[in-house]
Amino acid sequence: MAWIPTLRVSSTKTGTFTALPEPSTLTFAIQDVDSASTGRGEDGNMIRDRVAIKRKLSMTWYVLNATDANKLLDSAIENKDFWCIYYDPKEASYVTKNFYVGDRQMGIWLRRPDGSYMYESISADFIEM
Repeated sequence: MAWIPTLRVSSTKTGTFTALPEPSTLTFAIQDVDSASTGRGEDGNMIRDRVAIKRKLSMTWYVLNATDANKLLDSAIENKDFWCIYYDPKEASYVTKNFYVGDRQMGIWLRRPDGSYMYESISADFIEM
């Protein structure tokens, strides 16, 4: 059986998907999206109008060299939205969904004698559109 990268991204659904560096941690979340009319009624009971169920992938990559950090940050996730192929535990299969990326945080670990950097970590959330 061939190895399949955890995450592959593309700027379009039918474009070429590029494998991202393998994340050190990946946390999968299922999020309910409620309408503006959701809330508590005068009697205290919850009135809920769920309009969608979305996915969120929270990832951290530890100890990246400048090449891998650039590959990650300069990939399709740089766009306002992108397509991602990932393994969805709820679906028990690989799926393709449209995401946007939240804040990207980077910690520089050290500067090498050649002037290049090693990154302690890079974190990002992929949030389904």
